[in-house]
Amino acid sequence: MNKIVFTAAFTATAAFVGLAAAQVAVFATNPQGSLGYRTGIAVAKTVSAKAPGIKGLPQPMGGSTTYIPIINRGEVGFGFSNAMENALCL
Repeated sequence: MNKIVFTAAFTATAAFVGLAAAQVAVFATNPQGSLGYRTGIAVAKTVSAKAPGIKGLPQPMGGSTTYIPIINRGEVGFGFSNAMENALCL
């Protein structure tokens, strides 16, 4: 009986440590329903599937003029925009 309790406690602890060790990559996207949002979902799913220990998370926002300053402050890691939007928002 003690072995079962120890095994269950060890498994629960290992699962908790595994969840805590996972990193989250946030991808700022355009609003839901837009092509930018669908692209963000695809990239986040690919990152989650191909990069062990990293979970991709799309975050819809008002548009690139909203999230480029947030990316510049380091609050979000990634976003989707074109060169003209980057030049105007910096």
